Amino acid sequence: QQKILHFTLDLSQTSLNTVRSKDYVKIEGLKPYGNPGEPQLPFKSFIVTLPLNSEVSGVSVSEVAYRPIFNKLDIVSAPMPVARRTKNQKQTNGVQEGSVKIREGVSFSESPKSYIKCKTCNSDSFFPGNLVSYYTGKDNNNRYVFINFFPLQYIPDSQRAMLVTNAEITINYTELSGANK
Repeated sequence: QQKILHFTLDLSQTSLNTVRSKDYVKIEGLKPYGNPGEPQLPFKSFIVTLPLNSEVSGVSVSEVAYRPIFNKLDIVSAPMPVARRTKNQKQTNGVQEGSVKIREGVSFSESPKSYIKCKTCNSDSFFPGNLVSYYTGKDNNNRYVFINFFPLQYIPDSQRAMLVTNAEITINYTELSGANK
């Protein structure tokens, strides 16, 4: 079985802001995405509800229409997470050092040498590369498919991009008889 979602982008809902020579692409209704240090791109999330006894075999994208962006873009990098200060941190010359607690039980070192180096910044391939990613979950009543759709694809090395304006997202699934998986 299949469920089909339609993505349509009205170009009037897009804007480009340049701050300190870095470009930020904003699309109304979409959220920013990116791991710290990676290009920050907009994405659209969908949540699809299926019967509890469903098993998802895949999510695909078809009927794609896109527009190239002719201007070179130097997309802003996603920022480091904001963390609260802990007792074991010190500040030297305006730079915080020490362990930073993100949430209970999770911490990372925040010093100038520990910032994540962008692995994709010199890439000549599209970033994020896949138009769609997904994962599934369930509760007592339903199975859910959580889909992230990335309409802006960016080539960091050449600073080129393309914007998907229309796409069909297909969720393929099977309803299992008599089983609650």
